[in-house]
Amino acid sequence: MADEIDALPEGSVIVGWLADYMVLRGQLRVCQQDVNALFWGANVKSQITGRAP
Repeated sequence: MADEIDALPEGSVIVGWLADYMVLRGQLRVCQQDVNALFWGANVKSQITGRAP
């Protein structure tokens, strides 16, 4: 893939799109981790206390 990107013409917008995509993927990964922590943390706590989250 790196060779394909290197072969793109100078100033190609695709390079910017790929950079934006990588940033969005990183942000999504962080959000997903936060959601998992909230969901699983609440469920584990409710199992321990016997109360709904």
